[in-house]
Amino acid sequence: MVRRAVSVDPDDPAAAVSAAQCWIWQCTKDQLRASLAAGMRQGDILLVRAHAPKGGEDVGSGFAVGGSHVIRADRVVQTADGRVFALNPTLEHTKNQHVAVYADTDGWFSVRAGREAPAWDFSPRFGD
Repeated sequence: MVRRAVSVDPDDPAAAVSAAQCWIWQCTKDQLRASLAAGMRQGDILLVRAHAPKGGEDVGSGFAVGGSHVIRADRVVQTADGRVFALNPTLEHTKNQHVAVYADTDGWFSVRAGREAPAWDFSPRFGD
């Protein structure tokens, strides 16, 4: 996807960055643009506007995400495939290293933890 973005528009260095971010959060360019413009990102976690989930387990009003973040919301639902949805969410960093992030409108949001490509053996991941 990233190589394709570079070949489609080689004069736009942002195209590769945008394509990489879409891969990381498994979202479309429009979803990425809307979420970033609204300030709904904190580190490797992104909030994306979504429809109410169909099914899934209601896990209450708080949910740990990515090992270093907590979603607080009116309601949090985790679907059978592991996706997390939150109604009117707030994203907080458990180490208090970042200011809380709030959804820009009322409604449901998909909580996206960034996926990672495998690290080289000489560059271990140290966490957030």
